[in-house]
Amino acid sequence: MIPSEKITGIVLSGGKSVRMGMDKALIEWNGKSFMKHVIDAMTPLVREMIIVSDDPGHQIEGIPRIPDIMPSAGPLAGICTGLEHSRSEFNLVLSCDIPLIDTETLRLLLDPIDTKTDMVLLSDGKRSMPLIALYRKRCLQPALDLLHSGKRRMMDLTERLNCQTILVPKEDRFRIQNINSPIDLNAINHAN
Repeated sequence: MIPSEKITGIVLSGGKSVRMGMDKALIEWNGKSFMKHVIDAMTPLVREMIIVSDDPGHQIEGIPRIPDIMPSAGPLAGICTGLEHSRSEFNLVLSCDIPLIDTETLRLLLDPIDTKTDMVLLSDGKRSMPLIALYRKRCLQPALDLLHSGKRRMMDLTERLNCQTILVPKEDRFRIQNINSPIDLNAINHAN
């Protein structure tokens, strides 16, 4: 496993939360905000952490909050911001809207990788999750190139990188679901 001292955790919490109708990062679930659930799952695996957000309400004591290098440009800009400020070769990048994530599921990303692999991401068997992924620092330049050319889709980035996809076991796939809407939130509240 890649040791924690070689990994920076990057939490992306700059989204607009349009479908949810409220700030997803700050939604309370099981006594903690979504963002705090993500941070707690990541903490044992990283040396340090960065929160990427323009919102001062997303500040958590002891973790630097960095504004997006390009406001309102989506998760690609958040990844660029995080990678630019990271001091690590390896970077665990997570969106703030996955409160069911746990440390064990994230460990799937941290098996040693060959030198050609730029990025390791999780999959539920239907789709890959570039916002639950391990990025090498060298992903910054291709991400910036896309951002400056006006391309903002995460798929554009993964197509340019040498990616390795890890299939999450069926019984754990619920842990990587994004909670994007009141319907999603209601579902996890009733499953709990």
